[in-house]
Amino acid sequence: MYLISIYPYTIVMSKITLLPVLLILACTPTQKHNATPEKTTSTAVSETYFDWLVGRWERVGEELGKATYEFWEKAGDSEYTGFGFTLQDQDTIWQENMRLKRTGAAWALHVQAPEDPEPVVFFMTEFGPTGFTCENPELEFPKKIQYWKEEAGLHAAVSNTDMQISFAFRSEKSRNTEN
Repeated sequence: MYLISIYPYTIVMSKITLLPVLLILACTPTQKHNATPEKTTSTAVSETYFDWLVGRWERVGEELGKATYEFWEKAGDSEYTGFGFTLQDQDTIWQENMRLKRTGAAWALHVQAPEDPEPVVFFMTEFGPTGFTCENPELEFPKKIQYWKEEAGLHAAVSNTDMQISFAFRSEKSRNTEN
């Protein structure tokens, strides 16, 4: 009988002791969505690691009457800027600005369409000498954006768990040499 009366007392005391800890945790500000994640593994990326992205790229296999381009430049040691757009009969029907940017040791891809008040941020989760993956699991689509370079050109893919859209680009230089 002595054990039964002590046991409920122990539970009440542990709840009272836990209450201040929960209050402190509840009042601690959480990390904002656009803040730099600490889990990024890209700390060893050098300033020239993404130079393969630089260039003027034209999408291969675009629909008849359309032309899609991405232009990438190196803006500094810790930033690359990109501009993507689609033309249909010489009218721009889609465009977006992109920035691959390092903040501290972490890299992220910022994507902004003209109608967006703020860029959407995709945090780098994987990288290699000729490719990278950035993700934002909070979005419905795309959750993941991948870029990689192959001998034939630049490739990109946007995806979520149900769907993937792939893009192949060739350098405008190679297109000009074909003509």
